[in-house]
Amino acid sequence: MREITHPIDGYELCGESARLIPVVANSSHEQKAVSVTLAAVHAVEEFGKDLLRSVGAPARKTSRIDCYTEIKAAGKKTLPKDSRPDGLIVIRTGKKSWAAIVEAKVRGQQLTEKQITDYVDLARAYNVQAVITISNDFAPRPSHHPVNVSKRKLGKLELYHWSWTYIMTEAVLKIRNHGIADRDQAYLLAELVRYLSHDKSGISGMDEMPSSWASICDSVRRDMRLTRSNAEVREVVNAWQELTRYVALEFSMRIGRTVTVALPSKHVKDPNARESDDIAKLCDHQILEEHFEVPDAAAKVSLTTSLKAGHVSAWMEVKAPRDRKQPKSCVTWILGQLKKVEGAEKVQVYARFPGRTENQCVSLDVLREDKQSLLEGAPGKMPTAFAVQCELNLGNGISRRRKIVGEITDLVLDFYVNVGQHLRTWIPTPPQVDRPNKAGKDANTAGGSGPLIPGTEPLASLSTSNSTDVSRFSQEP
Repeated sequence: MREITHPIDGYELCGESARLIPVVANSSHEQKAVSVTLAAVHAVEEFGKDLLRSVGAPARKTSRIDCYTEIKAAGKKTLPKDSRPDGLIVIRTGKKSWAAIVEAKVRGQQLTEKQITDYVDLARAYNVQAVITISNDFAPRPSHHPVNVSKRKLGKLELYHWSWTYIMTEAVLKIRNHGIADRDQAYLLAELVRYLSHDKSGISGMDEMPSSWASICDSVRRDMRLTRSNAEVREVVNAWQELTRYVALEFSMRIGRTVTVALPSKHVKDPNARESDDIAKLCDHQILEEHFEVPDAAAKVSLTTSLKAGHVSAWMEVKAPRDRKQPKSCVTWILGQLKKVEGAEKVQVYARFPGRTENQCVSLDVLREDKQSLLEGAPGKMPTAFAVQCELNLGNGISRRRKIVGEITDLVLDFYVNVGQHLRTWIPTPPQVDRPNKAGKDANTAGGSGPLIPGTEPLASLSTSNSTDVSRFSQEP
């Protein structure tokens, strides 16, 4: 027997409590995915609150999270046929509440601007603060929605997006990092991961680039000029941004820490500016580039794809030590960090030098045989930084839409495992304090007759009758 929906306090809406085991038709993949996910958000406190904090929700320690599905209007009101939300999340803290409408898509279903604006209108009509969409589309941050909706239309209402892979990644990280205190809740979260990762759930990662990828690669190979107004260029850039977000999520699950796409503040505030800059880079230089922020790593992991050359490269750059007196000793320093690197013939080491001196590059196997090989083009000059890179030469194969996704993902992860995790940042030695001499006298004194440097008397030696008030040094002016 189907459960009767019940009123949701304060929102003139009705809904069923989200169920971990929903009783719906086998073909209702969307309903099942939403119900199972929202049930976990409600039941697993640490997971639910952290997930909701990613969209700025006021999920505090004392907050209670309630999740509903099959949303309807209360009383005699009816919701528009095309505007029936898949779910509703309500956070209650004392007498205050915050709510978000949830709209989800699975398999190849796409979010549309019209549908989202309809839910924005619905949220505003029922005093709901946010709309959260979930789909197989990726976004670099929950606040960067894959569908462009006018800020004027949104007003004060917030619009966020989670990819299914993002939700699964957050769950995996919680489990791996022992972020769930209750054993039963940890089991429920593991079941969510198991469900979302199953082929029949309708949830998928990114498995191929759009058809425009092959078209743009072909245009670049034939030296055709790319224009910024070209719709295919825009589509390729958006697909690239989705791919890098997917790589970040896969990276996170691989190392058990949260890896993010490293965006400058300009791009964080304005996703359109990021799109414009990436389009310009593709049109002007035929390259696409991204950087990943890895917790506690020596530097960002960078990814560069050259459509012209058919090359994909992953690399990291660290500053050279400034306490070495000879260039060769700097090379010894970076080589010491690459002892465990395998496949040295496929790893390039770059040295950067000050001024107009060209960067020097040799493969790691050559550098291991001859340290001087990296310095031959800049005799006597001290390196300022080192970059270590792994490059994949795909040639014309770079245009293969499905292959490129796997190749790029594997390259970034393999590079970090083989190279990136071994790199360390140079840290200058802190200033040293002189030790007392063997006679027990301060090293700052000469023969015990007084301080070597005037004005360095210890505070204990100052008489209380002295006109200098020692206590004033601890007071604000």
